[in-house]
Amino acid sequence: MEYYGTSEHMIEMIFNFNMEIMFSMNIKFSINTKFTMNMKYILRNIGAFLLTFILIFLCCTNFKSQIVFAKKQETLIRKAYQPLSKISKNRYILEDDGVYRKKMSEDELILLSGKDEPMDIAKSATVMITGDLMCLRAQQYGAKSKSTYVFNDSFSFVKQIFSNSDLVIGNLETLTSHSNYYTYEQKTIEGSPNCNAPGTFLDALRYAGFDAVVTANNHCLDGGMAGIRETIEKLQEYHIAQVGTYLGNDLPRFLIYEVNGIKIGVLSYTEYINFRQSLSANDLNNFVNCYSKASVERDVKEAKKAGAEFVIAYNHWGIENTTEITNLQKQHAKEMAEAGVDVIIGSHPHCLQEAVYIKTSDKRQVLCMYSMGNFVSSMATEANNDTIILRLLVSKEDGKVTLKQSGYYPLKVFPVYENKHYVIVPTQKEFQKGNTTTALEKAGKRIKNVLGTTIKEWKVKESK
Repeated sequence: MEYYGTSEHMIEMIFNFNMEIMFSMNIKFSINTKFTMNMKYILRNIGAFLLTFILIFLCCTNFKSQIVFAKKQETLIRKAYQPLSKISKNRYILEDDGVYRKKMSEDELILLSGKDEPMDIAKSATVMITGDLMCLRAQQYGAKSKSTYVFNDSFSFVKQIFSNSDLVIGNLETLTSHSNYYTYEQKTIEGSPNCNAPGTFLDALRYAGFDAVVTANNHCLDGGMAGIRETIEKLQEYHIAQVGTYLGNDLPRFLIYEVNGIKIGVLSYTEYINFRQSLSANDLNNFVNCYSKASVERDVKEAKKAGAEFVIAYNHWGIENTTEITNLQKQHAKEMAEAGVDVIIGSHPHCLQEAVYIKTSDKRQVLCMYSMGNFVSSMATEANNDTIILRLLVSKEDGKVTLKQSGYYPLKVFPVYENKHYVIVPTQKEFQKGNTTTALEKAGKRIKNVLGTTIKEWKVKESK
């Protein structure tokens, strides 16, 4: 049985059905005016009436989700949760030439004053990159407070690590749309996971230290165009830059950050989109960065024309919940490397996959992380909760920008840790006051086994 109508239609069906029963009862009453009515017949009809009522009630309950989603979600009136505190400006400001630059201190401005050319402040930049920033049902329940949602505890340990980075980027695999149902209210839509979080999830990202997020993934259309629009608006409110989804045929389709004199481009693509049939092919390409060889070649060329000297690109690809890499991932990684991408970051599998270097026809060595896994989530398996922070040291020498060094911090997500919910915890004992646990040690070994020997664990003493 399937029901896709409104609740009003359901009530009308109940009323009509019950009237038919009552009419048949009235006929029986008229047959014998001397109170010789058939009591068994009456009782049978009353029983049928009650049974029908119970069955219809159960149908309404079982098919609640279809009734809810038969209505346009844009008409949902609900509370849009306000920021937990005053939102400070991001450390990077978008300037008129389309480049994000750090706000300079008064001392730096004094040093630069009177000079014809900007100072060469530094020759290297530290970039930290994460996997999927999920905000699933259990995470939302764990973050619920009296009148809002507070997710900051998830990032309380990694905040320290991010503070030593010049640029922090992650994959935002959730909407923040107040006119759509949050995940804890509606776990699935038409059988697919619904990824939508309260806007205060972005408080936690600012608290942690994220500068930018990529938004092209299979859940970006979970809330339709309202979901894309409101997520972009929330990110703008929190001063977090994003790339991957758009409000129209927007240009450019990349971010450029000038970090210590090095211009770094950031791109985002997806090969999977839930509910892609809800948009025409033309609209889909206007609103979402869908992967194709041609689009990567175009965007890398445009980014470099705009000044990018080093390009990092995410691609949402592969198969979920497996460490196995598909041939299509390998093919598309090669295409991205040949197009001029310098570091390739994979997402979608929700677990770590191998890191490799891809040699290009122009003799470059391109780092490819086939999957960064979840950075935070409430998914259940060990593989879903083993994660890393990728640490890149990008160097500029004699005008040439290269990846000088790469490494990672191994981490594990705990559902509960020190009375906090869904906490990302470094496995290295240096972050635990010299202590460790069996769970952390095992996670560190699993991570090393999956990533292979291409990149090494970044020791804490090396980052000082």
